[in-house]
Amino acid sequence: MKKRLLGGILAISMLTMGLVGCGNGQGSSGDSDEIVIGAIGPLSGGASTYGQSVKNGAQIFLDKVNANGGIDGKQVVLKFEDDEADPTKAINAYDKLVNQDGVGLLLGPVTSGAANAVGPNATADGVPMITPSGTETNLTTTGGEFVFRTCYIDATQGEVIAKYSTENLGAKTMAVLYNKDSDYSIGIAEAAKAQFESNGGKVVEYVSYNEGDKDFSAQLTNIKGSNPDVLVLPDYYSVVGVIADQARKIGITSQLMGGDGWDSPELVKIGGDAVEGAFFVNHYSPNDTDEAVQEFVNSYKEKYGQTPDAFAALSYSTLQLFEEAITKAGSTDGEAVKEALKNIEGETISGNIKFDENRNPQKSVSIIKIENGEAKLETKVNP
Repeated sequence: MKKRLLGGILAISMLTMGLVGCGNGQGSSGDSDEIVIGAIGPLSGGASTYGQSVKNGAQIFLDKVNANGGIDGKQVVLKFEDDEADPTKAINAYDKLVNQDGVGLLLGPVTSGAANAVGPNATADGVPMITPSGTETNLTTTGGEFVFRTCYIDATQGEVIAKYSTENLGAKTMAVLYNKDSDYSIGIAEAAKAQFESNGGKVVEYVSYNEGDKDFSAQLTNIKGSNPDVLVLPDYYSVVGVIADQARKIGITSQLMGGDGWDSPELVKIGGDAVEGAFFVNHYSPNDTDEAVQEFVNSYKEKYGQTPDAFAALSYSTLQLFEEAITKAGSTDGEAVKEALKNIEGETISGNIKFDENRNPQKSVSIIKIENGEAKLETKVNP
């Protein structure tokens, strides 16, 4: 409690000094020429490519906005803390940013478990928090009124996977293999199962594994015996690549489907030919011909030598939302920015975003296909 009180005092002090202020002078002074935004995500560990993409995507935004004079004449600075996708480390990172550094705006955390852990603290401290990629269904309601997200929720992903399987692929049977220790994996799995059955399909296997498992032969043997039309693997790329490889090696020929956690250049490196022809849902595609998307993609390629994934695009989009909210609020005051975010309907590179009553964005979903080792936009669908 004392630590939280100290954090609040520090945050108020920083706002008063103008270290994160802009706009009409609320929370700022003429002495500061910076807006400081905190960020939390995995820069090391098994989900490190997500955090690095988020950091890189944010930097592309910073390069552009600061070159154009910043926000209301103030340069934007990002302070990024590594949480290794671990909820406890995410809380520690939050405490450092808010209670020690006095940051009053937060991008992240990147993964659902970490964002779930940090959200209630952000609301208690009055710190507007936008997770670019935390998709767990109840994340914003659990976190409270200061917690927003740029991505759609896990349930949406599961529903789209199921609808696409039946309506576009003609699937009649489905198997789901999910991580029982991951809220993210469970959320997609449950929604996919419910929607597929609602569409008249039959879920022939609904089986789980433990976090950290490397051998999936027992579950895959059962799945092979059921011979489903579609096999849904709702987990992150580092696990999916391994499962896909093991599945193909024992003769499973089912159409592989998954969520946005697949989105990483490492997926094909790990899974190889096993993921060829697989589909996954995502938040954007670098193949999108929209001018703003292509400007972002080209800037990212020039700076980092690779194509930006959805995590990079969502990070960029998140800072676009913060920019619009700060401008509308005329301030970086937490309450003012939160209220501005609630009423935003803004165009970002990951789509037009308007928040619902639970601060979840309403937006279209991209269907991505792995083709010749590359992730290509197949189509866009509305949930």
